[in-house]
Amino acid sequence: PWNGPVSAVRIGVLEDEKNFLINPIYETRNPTENKLDLLACGKDESINMMEIGAKEVGEGVIIKALEKASEEIEKIQKWQEKIIKEIGKEKLAIEEPEPPVEMAKLFEAEIGKKLFDAIFSGPGKHQIYNLKELWLKIFAEKLPEAKMSHADFFFEEKINELVHREAIENERRPDGRKMDELRPLFAKAGGVSPILHGSGIFYRGGTHILSALTLGGPGDTQIVEGMEVQTKRRFMHHYNFPPFSSGETGKVGGMNRRAIGHGALAEKAILPILPPKESFPYTIRIVSEALASNGSTSMGSVCGSTLALMDAGVPIKAPVAGIASGLMMDGKKYKVLTDIQGPEDHHGDMDFKVAGTETGVTAVQMDVKVNGIPIKILDEAFEAAKKARLQILEVIKKEIAMPRADISPNAPKIISIKIKPEQIGSIIGTGGKIINEIMEKT
Repeated sequence: PWNGPVSAVRIGVLEDEKNFLINPIYETRNPTENKLDLLACGKDESINMMEIGAKEVGEGVIIKALEKASEEIEKIQKWQEKIIKEIGKEKLAIEEPEPPVEMAKLFEAEIGKKLFDAIFSGPGKHQIYNLKELWLKIFAEKLPEAKMSHADFFFEEKINELVHREAIENERRPDGRKMDELRPLFAKAGGVSPILHGSGIFYRGGTHILSALTLGGPGDTQIVEGMEVQTKRRFMHHYNFPPFSSGETGKVGGMNRRAIGHGALAEKAILPILPPKESFPYTIRIVSEALASNGSTSMGSVCGSTLALMDAGVPIKAPVAGIASGLMMDGKKYKVLTDIQGPEDHHGDMDFKVAGTETGVTAVQMDVKVNGIPIKILDEAFEAAKKARLQILEVIKKEIAMPRADISPNAPKIISIKIKPEQIGSIIGTGGKIINEIMEKT
């Protein structure tokens, strides 16, 4: 039993921003050919997942690409529905276990009136975890025969209903912010240690990121050998999420899918603004550490990385910043929320991450908890994300207006010179004698 099918399609947009490529093959392997690379999934003229890499593309172009994607998705949907009609099997009827009838009354009597204050108690005062513990304790005492999973699920559903109702009907958020209001921002370029080649510290409310940058020579590139791609990476962004960043204990172990995905998303956002290899031949590695987490550390890593790049003297095309937006949806009624955190992230219907420059978008990632988001709402979400992004970029530019004039004295210095083709033999020498001598001495 499920609510499918859904379909997916890949859309490419060429440099002229007018021609769409449906499921491009060569172009997606060679990003220089594409201005926009969009992967979208959905059904019923709504989108329920998207992943975008772009070269400062305007929001309007992305909306057109999504409309094209939705058009193609519906064609695939019809094909899938035809298959279901021809060979589909009747689904199993799985009955959900009934919760105890006394549970709702018990909740209202013991917890109901306390729930509002626990959620909407202002920044840093959430008592929700303590209240849940109290509810589970009361439930176990009063209904010892019932399953605890019912109590757990019921509590989460009640929070879900409350945060949705308050956002949609009263424009109220758990920390008292307006729908489009960002949490306090802080940006610092450098100043951590003279040893580092570049660093950036970025705070957005309770999300704190430290990004440290290292420059290496051309020989430090990472060799990538996949089934379809053989290349060298000259830029790497890695992301760490230690347990203490979310108030937990535990060992710092190896990577997981989440950390790899967050690091890759921030890397995708930054790639389009890096200088070409010809003018800046260095290998660049940034490691972003989540020091504290309360909503979108991946987008915080984009901001920290921009600060680190400019502090390191990397001549980037433009600063890039990112923000996560959310959505509370109830039928046709909805509200778009900027800079989601805590219960909005956990109980909201959309996690919509957008990164870009003043000119346009460089990366997007979206997942939802509803069947799909109409493109009209996504258009609003893009505009709200743009407004927030421009605010963050102002804070970054106030801290460091442009990349430093030179790279760190601790970084390797690369100087390149051009040689006339007819003189190459003289420099190499017989059997490489002269070039080896130069290398030995220098």
